[in-house]
Amino acid sequence: MKIKSTLTSPAFNNRIGNVPAMSNVPYLDVLSTRSLDGNKLYISIINRSESDDYFIPISINGVDVASSGVCRSISAEHYLDANSWDEPDKIGIKTNTIPTGTSFGFNAPKLSVTVIELNISGLEPIDGPVLCGIVQDTYGTPVSGATVTLSNGLSAITDDNGYYEVSVPAGSYWVDVAKDGYNSQRMENIYVYALAGTMAQPIILPISN
Repeated sequence: MKIKSTLTSPAFNNRIGNVPAMSNVPYLDVLSTRSLDGNKLYISIINRSESDDYFIPISINGVDVASSGVCRSISAEHYLDANSWDEPDKIGIKTNTIPTGTSFGFNAPKLSVTVIELNISGLEPIDGPVLCGIVQDTYGTPVSGATVTLSNGLSAITDDNGYYEVSVPAGSYWVDVAKDGYNSQRMENIYVYALAGTMAQPIILPISN
């Protein structure tokens, strides 16, 4: 299940080949998830930069964290690098132990994907299905204070990060999102799985004219 996380990242404009042009693409992305029993925290980090490693300070609130964790990372010198018959081990997953805790730092190599596995305590186990997600405006800015209403009548209010979470029975739902100053939106056909956290796609709220 996804855990709320925030990251400040430098950005770039993408105009490569036939890929549609995009602006303000972050070099770094992070996703934090937890195990159902509440004993594991996973921090996934992407570094898209073709030239620079980035040192990322990491702070974890609300739980106790072991003093060391397992780091699994895959990286490349060039974005077109690939394993081949001549170089079958050019790209591979590297696993090592790193010092951690509630506050530590990690150096994300260029062109890399990393997952840091942490042993934690202080979280309650998840004993039922949960639907969670993020509400943003058309600029990608989180929308706080939006009302998220499910088709079964349950609802939640987004927090300062645009995040919402609702405990629901397993099944298929639609979700309505509304806030003054924005055009309301509906997302259809969201399936929530039993005994798992289901992360919906971000819901975009256009600002009213």
